Amino acid sequence: MDMALTINGDDTVDGEVVVAVEDSAAAAIGATPEELLEGADADSFGEDASEVEPYAEGGFTGTRYIFEGSPLDDFSDSEMSIVRDGDEFLVEGSLPMTTEDLDMTEEELADPATQELLKQFAVNIAFTFPGEVIESNGKTDGNTVTWAAEIGEENTLTARASALTGDEVAAAEEAAAVDSAAEQEETGFWGSLLGTVIIGAGIGLVVGLIFAGIRAARNRKTTATGESTPPTAAADPVGTDQA
Repeated sequence: MDMALTINGDDTVDGEVVVAVEDSAAAAIGATPEELLEGADADSFGEDASEVEPYAEGGFTGTRYIFEGSPLDDFSDSEMSIVRDGDEFLVEGSLPMTTEDLDMTEEELADPATQELLKQFAVNIAFTFPGEVIESNGKTDGNTVTWAAEIGEENTLTARASALTGDEVAAAEEAAAVDSAAEQEETGFWGSLLGTVIIGAGIGLVVGLIFAGIRAARNRKTTATGESTPPTAAADPVGTDQA
């Protein structure tokens, strides 16, 4: 899964989320990409997306969710939050993806096909902020922070970034030099807590539903053939370079 969102200074969100699996990997376990993603597509980002469209690129099939000017509070899950606090955005949260979180049995974990799947499964998350990234535990490039969540890890995500562009910062500094502290307090220049976007549980739900689809497909194939499913290449969610 590939998520790339831009957090705007007016507390709206632009960007896209792609949820997809590799066609050949789905075929290897006797399923179609649509079967593997059926639950994930039904219960993920569709309600809040501006557009939802089929995705089929580079041998991957799935769904693209597009967001244009979506309000922050349209993102309403519970484990990760992006909060506007004055002139900063604060990111705090977790994306737990341990075997317990994914509801995998010891037998499934020991299966070679499952082990290969865990090695290749990927969730890429990128947030671009209006201004400078002050600190984060992800990879920072300009105003963008990227995290690569890993199966088997708790995956904590933190960041602090300016909600103001460079021009807005310069204008604010100029205004501060002219206005008195009392005037700034009276007008509430810096603002207050404006909004929260919560998305982490939605990502975890999609991951869990994809695994459930893969498990169901493998079970159907085993029932049809009367044999154990051989190790196969894992379904690899689309990385940033495929979105």
